[in-house]
Amino acid sequence: MNLAKKFLGPTVVLIVFVFIGRSLYINWTQIPFQELSFNFGFLAISLVLQIFYLTVISLGWKLVLKNLNEKISLKNAIQIHAITQFGRYVPGKFLAPLGKVYFAKRLGISGYKTFVSIVLETILSILSALIIFSISLIWFINKGLPRQIYLMLFVIPLCLIALHPGVLPRIVNWGLKILKKESIKFTLHYSRILQLLLIYFLNWIIYGFCFYFLIKSFYPIAYSVLLPLLGSNAIAWIIGFLSFIVPGGLGIREGILSFLLKYLIPTSIGIISALIWRVWVIIGMFIFIAIFAKGFKSIIRKNDTKISD
Repeated sequence: MNLAKKFLGPTVVLIVFVFIGRSLYINWTQIPFQELSFNFGFLAISLVLQIFYLTVISLGWKLVLKNLNEKISLKNAIQIHAITQFGRYVPGKFLAPLGKVYFAKRLGISGYKTFVSIVLETILSILSALIIFSISLIWFINKGLPRQIYLMLFVIPLCLIALHPGVLPRIVNWGLKILKKESIKFTLHYSRILQLLLIYFLNWIIYGFCFYFLIKSFYPIAYSVLLPLLGSNAIAWIIGFLSFIVPGGLGIREGILSFLLKYLIPTSIGIISALIWRVWVIIGMFIFIAIFAKGFKSIIRKNDTKISD
């Protein structure tokens, strides 16, 4: 079984990239080279937005922990998020959350509550991405997508029901039971849950704008496709995240984006954009780590000293 998992991930990635490469080859002659031009200003905006996006994610995690009666400074939350970014590209995707639990414990934060906070922020992130994609379907109507996909519009009320205080704890504890973890009791008012959801929803918008300005830095993409672009980027990220056999959603995310972008921009530009986006995200991640991870080691040592005293 382990051997199958070991080879399944790379096989899926290879197949996806073969199809992407084939599609790019077929559509190569349709690339509007006369419309391509580099704009450093838009690229800089994209980078700033990406750093801001990663920072707001850290803020979301801090607020989730706060609602579990655990305190962490925004600076430490950002530093931990920066340090654990590498874990996203390990098959199984468990290294990043385990890293969060480990470093949070070193700061005196309950490891178990940290784990629950990760479960909660994952739920909020997935549901907010589904909502923004569902809203973007308003634009996709009559654009050629299979009509069954419009059933996604029912996701919005379902997500709001799932986040109700009478439902959310049961979902979390059901997941903990599957992972053979003890259940946890937490009480969050519906208004507080919706506030947290709004943060993650806004974060997807920031992330989508980051992608939009990356494309605009070399191709004149219209502002009128912003809504479907935001939704496409969010759903592609989530599907890639849920593909546990593929590290970082490699190939899966690019495949979904390439498929959806063909409804917004020329197919060839969409494929190129999806591939460049992966590289740009990695570059932004390293810059984020270089900016915020510095000095965290000394903070850990100081806290260890306080605990021992």
